[in-house]
Amino acid sequence: MRKSIIGKIIILFIVMFLLLLTPAIVQNVTSIQQTQLYRELLDNIIYTNQLNTDVVENIEQVVWNIVAGKENFEDSGIWSIVSGIRMRMLEIRNNTDSPENRGIMDMSMNALTSLENYLGQLYLQIQERAPVAENEILLEDIRICIAGIDDLLRD
Repeated sequence: MRKSIIGKIIILFIVMFLLLLTPAIVQNVTSIQQTQLYRELLDNIIYTNQLNTDVVENIEQVVWNIVAGKENFEDSGIWSIVSGIRMRMLEIRNNTDSPENRGIMDMSMNALTSLENYLGQLYLQIQERAPVAENEILLEDIRICIAGIDDLLRD
């Protein structure tokens, strides 16, 4: 009789210990998961901000150099810059689970397509030796497009 009471107390102690330990384990696992999700979100934000800086600073400067005659299209590397930006946008789009953020990245990529079209027009104008005033008008359109991409990436 004595052993059975001691045995029951030991079993009760083990069950109570496990019941008290379970919430702490669940809380720790949940905290680790939330921390990982938060880290991924921060990484995407940092990566997007770096991309945004590249879009605003690199493309605008290279296009200005092209229009000003400091560089030609072939040597400027503008197409590889735009291609690299598109790949990075796709990477960000694929790393997000939010439908809203995916939509914003889709709009950003559409704006980048518009930018590519403007660059193609600028290339043709330069090849046809269009007046500088026409190139400057197109440069302003490119700047507006870059500003739109900037706004979308900030979102």
